[in-house]
Amino acid sequence: MLDARRQKIQESLEYAEKVKRDAADQHKEFERKLDEARREAQAASAAAQQAGEKEREVILAQAREDARKLVEQAKGQIEYERKQMMSELRDEVVQLSLLAAQKVITQSLDDRAHRQLINDFLAQSDKLGKN
Repeated sequence: MLDARRQKIQESLEYAEKVKRDAADQHKEFERKLDEARREAQAASAAAQQAGEKEREVILAQAREDARKLVEQAKGQIEYERKQMMSELRDEVVQLSLLAAQKVITQSLDDRAHRQLINDFLAQSDKLGKN
């Protein structure tokens, strides 16, 4: 009976040792999986951060391109308006010159001759202004 009791205690101790080893193995497996999950989370975080940075760069590049286009468009508009103003100014100078010429010149020139005289004068003044 004592031997049976000793045998039972021995089996219980062996079983307790086995349960302890199994628990230790499970704990190690849990720690390994936890570490793996942490690494995966860090990798996902790094990937998301990298994707966010790429998206930011794309947005900035698009904003720069849009700004460049707006500047070019504004320059074109300014140049167009400058040419319009110069054309209007030239027409006004022609009109004023015609009126002044009619008062100064005693002989009467027709409108076409007046315009030709003024255009020749403006062409010569443009050449002088460019030199």
